[in-house]
Amino acid sequence: MEYVHDIKLILGAKKANTKSRLLNESVTIAKFEEKFQITTMVDVDSDGKPSKEKMSKLTVYSIAKDKSKTSLGEADLNLCDYGENDYRNLKLPLRKCDDSAAYIEVAIRGTQAQEKTPRGRESIDSNNQLSMALEDLEKEKRATKKIKQDKEEQIRTLTEKINTLQTNLENTKTEVAHLHKQKRGLTEDKERMDKETESLKKKVELRDLSIADKDHEIQKIKDKQKEFEQKFQELNNQIENKKNQTLKEIAEAHQRLEETVKQVRKFYDYERFDIDYLGDAVLFSKADVPQSQNQVVITTPGSRQYRGR
Repeated sequence: MEYVHDIKLILGAKKANTKSRLLNESVTIAKFEEKFQITTMVDVDSDGKPSKEKMSKLTVYSIAKDKSKTSLGEADLNLCDYGENDYRNLKLPLRKCDDSAAYIEVAIRGTQAQEKTPRGRESIDSNNQLSMALEDLEKEKRATKKIKQDKEEQIRTLTEKINTLQTNLENTKTEVAHLHKQKRGLTEDKERMDKETESLKKKVELRDLSIADKDHEIQKIKDKQKEFEQKFQELNNQIENKKNQTLKEIAEAHQRLEETVKQVRKFYDYERFDIDYLGDAVLFSKADVPQSQNQVVITTPGSRQYRGR
């Protein structure tokens, strides 16, 4: 069964959703390489440090094909745990989750408010967001190209291995044909010896020769017959072992190739999702900004990981 997963950040009346992703139920770790922003104000003291907490809630949802939504877990994020002008990575445990080890990873940073008017802040935030979005997009393009090249190299290597195994298979078939030819020769020798044994037995009966001497000759023939039967069995075993080994190598190579192709297909499916970095940015009106306090603007772009059942 497949599910659509997404993540929602709630800060008071503000909400920001990531793009949804289609995941198989066997997936235990899901990576959302996206960024979204909510701009807010944090009260700071004279040293520029937050004077009180400002909590928000991150929720991970599973959405079935019938559009029904199920919460997989929640995490509390204190926006005061920012790094000024530098991202701080935070690993937050998920509450209300079946997997006690599940977590979500986010990165946040804070910037000083440089304009007192909403229009000035709007211009600065828009420029910063656009610059960050373009820079992140370029990084992701380079990473995507590198991943694609790695996958193509893996496929090329596996294809070469399969070609080598197919060549080995043809060589093995030739060897098996040669062994079959030897087997036929031994079979003919065995039949000839069986006839000779019968002939000797009849000669013993007809000529009234010394039973002891004839028994000795017959025993020698039986010993040779036994020796040929052992060689015959050994050749059969060699043929069967060579066949099983070759079939196993081919099956393993095909399985590795199929796994690699599946990974590439998943990667291309993920690459088709659109990423909207700026669509969830929220700007303040004049009523949102206290005029008598120091303020810090918090943006919360980041990479998040969820590992669940």
